[in-house]
Amino acid sequence: MFGKEKVKSTGSSGVMSTISHGTTLTGDIQSDNDLRIDGYVSGNIHCKAKVVLGESAVIDGDVDAANADVFGMVNGNVTTTELLCLKSKCVINGNISVGRLDIEANATFNGKCTMTTLSQAQHIPKQNNHYEQPVHKDIPIELPKEEPKKPVLVIGEEEPVQSTLL
Repeated sequence: MFGKEKVKSTGSSGVMSTISHGTTLTGDIQSDNDLRIDGYVSGNIHCKAKVVLGESAVIDGDVDAANADVFGMVNGNVTTTELLCLKSKCVINGNISVGRLDIEANATFNGKCTMTTLSQAQHIPKQNNHYEQPVHKDIPIELPKEEPKKPVLVIGEEEPVQSTLL
């Protein structure tokens, strides 16, 4: 009569930790199970399962997980041993290292991308200064010079037409 909701198994134990919108957490997070963040975290995230960063999530630190779906903002490096999905409104300001990468239209990514295998991902050196992105100066592009236009006089059958530039 009053059916119980079925909880979908999300990790090896079916447990998902959540940091909800409006919550601020300062410090590193370490989890063996899936993790969903919709609040603000100032610190590094280490997860052996999947991390989902909701649209309101802001992370000031590195994210290291098996899989990750990013809808929000990360100011730091992101490393996944398997799949990283950058959703349409996400912003990542930092380098990423992934096994596989899925980027939706309008996702913003400012940094370098390295695609690795599982064994390579464990040996990637972390960059200490991930908040400062390299500055790329605009390189001037030389456009081909146009030749000056010459006046042309067009004569019709009834009366001449004013000259025009082509």
